[in-house]
Amino acid sequence: MGIPTAPDEDVSLVGHKVCDMLTGALTGNPNPVPAVRGVVQTLESNADLTKQQAVGVMQASTYIYCPQWARLIGR
Repeated sequence: MGIPTAPDEDVSLVGHKVCDMLTGALTGNPNPVPAVRGVVQTLESNADLTKQQAVGVMQASTYIYCPQWARLIGR
């Protein structure tokens, strides 16, 4: 996916943080679109990722760590 990581970065921890962000943004939210966009924007700015990379990280995270949100990704 071409996602840059530091040699000592725990990639699984990043995946769990993405799921935590999604859970916080989506729980009880009737409109998931702004919440998902917010997570992508956070990844873009905080992790210095392109939009495509941020979406890839989010999709991989939901696939592995929080599949309950996978149906909302890609809307």
